[in-house]
Amino acid sequence: MRLSGLVGMRVLVWGGAREGRAAAGILRDQGCTVAFATDSPHDDTATLSASRDMGIAVVPVPEMNNWRADYVVRSPGVSKYRDELTDVPSSGLLALWLADQNPSRIIGVTGTKGKSTTSSLVASILRCAGHSVELAGNIGRVVTDVDTSADFVVLEVSSYQAADCTTSPAIGVLTTLGDDHIPWHGSLQRYHSDKTNLFAHPELRHMIYHSSDPVVTAEIDRLAVADRHFDNSRHSVHVALATPEGEAAVGRMGNTTFPRNLELAMNAALAADGSLTLAHVLSALAQTEPLPSRQQHVATVHGRHFVDDALASNPLGVIAAIDRFDSGPFMLIMGGNDRNVDYGELCGAINRSRNLRAVFVLGGTSTRLHSSLLTTKCPVTAVASDDVHDAVRPAFAASAPGDRIVFSPGAPTPSHLGDYETRSARFRLAIDGL
Repeated sequence: MRLSGLVGMRVLVWGGAREGRAAAGILRDQGCTVAFATDSPHDDTATLSASRDMGIAVVPVPEMNNWRADYVVRSPGVSKYRDELTDVPSSGLLALWLADQNPSRIIGVTGTKGKSTTSSLVASILRCAGHSVELAGNIGRVVTDVDTSADFVVLEVSSYQAADCTTSPAIGVLTTLGDDHIPWHGSLQRYHSDKTNLFAHPELRHMIYHSSDPVVTAEIDRLAVADRHFDNSRHSVHVALATPEGEAAVGRMGNTTFPRNLELAMNAALAADGSLTLAHVLSALAQTEPLPSRQQHVATVHGRHFVDDALASNPLGVIAAIDRFDSGPFMLIMGGNDRNVDYGELCGAINRSRNLRAVFVLGGTSTRLHSSLLTTKCPVTAVASDDVHDAVRPAFAASAPGDRIVFSPGAPTPSHLGDYETRSARFRLAIDGL
């Protein structure tokens, strides 16, 4: 199904946050009869707000069948495997939009970790080469807002969004594959296959990935796209990072995975424009800044350095934070929605850490994360609240001057607390209160 193919249909939009609002507006403009669906008709503030603002009715999920929808457009957080969707076709907005586009100018980036940084780098390099570039998707900009006349569109795609795709971008980038989003997908194997569904269709011309990564390579082999691996050695990432621009970018980013992400981005940009030069890459590096809430220094209070890493919503993100900050004493604040992921690799990283002094776990002692961390050598303190605001003061009290206090949750934001931006704001508010 294409977005343009829904003209005149009765369409339920399940969820009224950023993507839901965008979908409802476009569908209404296309002559569709539209309503919002929600699991929480009294507590879903985003959907209720969208309903009021747009004058669109809200249908509780148990009453969906009575509304007799022809199609359901799901917000990313709504699993395609929900029982309520057995008898009605559905998709996410990104997949519907992608099916309407010319794939030859689209670069799709996904992965358990590194997709935001890699997507931003691809867009920056191509802009420095003189191209008009749109950056959208899971990175925070709805795909229907992009200028479709741009030379290239770089999409950061979540597993939720990739699962629905029936077309592929011409250039695909797979950063990493770890353990995440199990409740939505149902299993780790299906999480991996749903994520790489972005690359499973005939439009794909170039597949960019690290062939040294056995998990990634196995999944690409399963899709039989390994022969489309694009590797151009004209521009070495090591040469780029050895320049003043590269060294400064690494210093600003401070991320141990940055060279890996840059290599993927350089190869993706080269696949898009074979005339790319090292000068274009260096220009992009000179402009590279850390993404908000990604290992970002917030403030220093009485010698304690507070770091916002709220975007680290899975164990791989926390492992990256441990790798970065283990050069000196630091503490972690972790916790959020339980996605039933395996914490074994994270616990191993904690046990290998030389300087992790303590972990503060949101959600109390009954969480799986708390139980898992008790098996490590690191002191663990349970914080009864789900709100990161309530963990800042006890972490501050347990710290010493020179310590870093890093909010790297390793789990997504509980739905009643908003999104990662809300948690970042709460973290910063608590720091201000010190």
